Amino acid sequence: MLASKYRWGTKYKCFLLQEAFFLSTFQICSVLNISLQHKENLTADLTFTLEPADYKDKVTAKIKEYGKQITLPGFRKGKIPLGVLKKMVGTSIMVEEINQMVSQNLYDYINEEELDVLGDPVPQSQMKEEDFDLSFQTDLTFIFEVGLAPEFEATTEFSDLPPRYQVKVDDTFLEKEIGIYQDRFGESST
Repeated sequence: MLASKYRWGTKYKCFLLQEAFFLSTFQICSVLNISLQHKENLTADLTFTLEPADYKDKVTAKIKEYGKQITLPGFRKGKIPLGVLKKMVGTSIMVEEINQMVSQNLYDYINEEELDVLGDPVPQSQMKEEDFDLSFQTDLTFIFEVGLAPEFEATTEFSDLPPRYQVKVDDTFLEKEIGIYQDRFGESST
């Protein structure tokens, strides 16, 4: 059955690939543990908890992809062991991937929940490089403070509108303005 679907052309193949990509992305996004705690003065804390299963595959795949691109003395191009790559660039790639995951899911959560947010979310927890463990054993928790827009009603009464003036233009003023424009933009013909 699947082979017959591929015979229809590349357009259908692309649709299948996009559908598979969407499903894998949706699964990654739905794994995050997100909680919203309202505080006083129109602020709230968004807490993200990433388990190692959420980011391990993405980080490992990115490290392998990076390993295919670099050349290191003593190794063939693209054949650098994963352990060496983790020691060289593992932490920076991990920080980059986790930052991307958290920021994408943060804005997705704000849009899904339709939160009226003022400004950008402010991170409350400062993580150091030592907090990112490449053995993928620890959960990572990120806390963002968001400012919520107050709810209000804007009421205007039509009696408070400014007066509307009717301007009357007489013929002498109009002829004078036409003469000015003719002198400024007119061309002489001889």
